[in-house]
Parts: sequence; C-alpha cells; structure tokens
Amino acid sequence: MSKPLDDESGGKQHEYASPPCYSHEVDPDYMGLSSDSLPNPSSSAWERVNAWRKQTRSQLRALREDLKEQANERCSSEVITQLKATELPGDHRKVGCYWPLAGEVDLRPLISDLFTQGVQVALPAIIESSQSLEFWRWVPGQTLCTAGRWGIPTPQKPAPLTVSVLLIPLLGFDKDGYRLGNGGGYYDRTLAKLSPRPLTIGIGLECTRLHTIYPQAHDIAMDYIVTEAGVYKTNTIDDPAFRLK
Repeated sequence: MSKPLDDESGGKQHEYASPPCYSHEVDPDYMGLSSDSLPNPSSSAWERVNAWRKQTRSQLRALREDLKEQANERCSSEVITQLKATELPGDHRKVGCYWPLAGEVDLRPLISDLFTQGVQVALPAIIESSQSLEFWRWVPGQTLCTAGRWGIPTPQKPAPLTVSVLLIPLLGFDKDGYRLGNGGGYYDRTLAKLSPRPLTIGIGLECTRLHTIYPQAHDIAMDYIVTEAGVYKTNTIDDPAFRLK
C-alpha cells in the first residue's frame, strides 16, 4: 500500500534513510552524508542551489557505487517486488523504462515480464544535448547501441513510441517527490513538453532520500517514488488507472 512521502518514523525528518537491503553495510556518516555535514544553500538563488546539487550528486554516486553487487541485486529485486505488489505500472500498455547504469536499480527482469504480457517497452534516446528525450521501442534481446556523448544504451533503429507511463531512474529524491537526476535536465525538459504527460514513477534507493532538493521552476515532481522500502504516492494529480491496494 502506498504511503505519503514524508511518512517517517516518529514524525522525525532525516536527510537520508537507510535501506533495508544495505542498512548494515553502509553508514551515511561514513560517506559524509549526515544532515550535519551536508551544506544547505542559504539562498534559493539558482547558483547556490546548483552548487549544492553538484556536491550532493557526487556524494550520492559515491554511496551508490559503494553498494556491494549482492546488495544492489537485492535492492533491485525488492523494488520490483514493490512495483508488482502495488500493480505498477498497472494496465498501461506502452511503458518507457531505462537501461541500468552506474548502480541504478535494475528493472530488466520486470521489463521482460511486461514484454511477455504484451506490453510495448521503450528506452530513452538522446537526440540533441539540449533537447528532450525520445523513447524508442525495444524488444528484449535486441542489440543496443552505446554511441553518443553519454554512452546510454539505445535501440539501434529509431522506432518512436508514445508512452503513457515512465519508469525514471534517480540519484536522490525528497519528501515532495522531486527527483535529483544526473544533471542533464533531460527528463524535466521531456516531461514539460509531453502532452498528455505520462504517469511518472521515480525509481531509486531508500538511502538516497533527501529532506529537499530545493526544487526550482523547471523541476517536475514524480507521481510516485518506488524504493526497496516501499511505494510513495506524491501530491501530483491522481490517475484513476492507478488505484493502489
């Protein structure tokens, strides 16, 4: 069952929470990620926020990369379990996903299951660095191309697909459902352009939860955040196709 994103034990808010799959293997203080050590910007000015985000991204990447392979696999498996238990992505038949890189949650087993159920799956393709993403249809087993500036695995042949739900990787997230990505701004530009906007499900690790990412005008909150610890429903517009049990 979904829960509000700011639902924390005893009502106390933390900069980071520790995931069940890794709680005994990494201490946020060890990585310098405690609330006392993180530099909070004193102003909402973009320059200060951007500098804070760059430092926080670096720390979050280090935390994720320090995750042992076995723990990463457990977390990925538990995220998939959470998605299936709440029937996400539901009845949608055109789903945008991603190919896991640099310790991102691996949803490939879920993609395979969706495909066998007749769901069309698409992966993101970067056309121009300053433009929005396209989503190209992909069939499990098809060879992917890793050319391009970011080296993101992309279907070899363009086959644009209009997706109705997006599973989006994140580096960090906050209590309001805002996502901290890798800094390219691709998903924000894409979501701002798409109409109708697809349902958005941010995928990440519980230990990367932040009190806030200091959202700016260009930031777009996710509809759901899913980690190995649970499914969090944010305050975005409700979609009747997604009724969580």
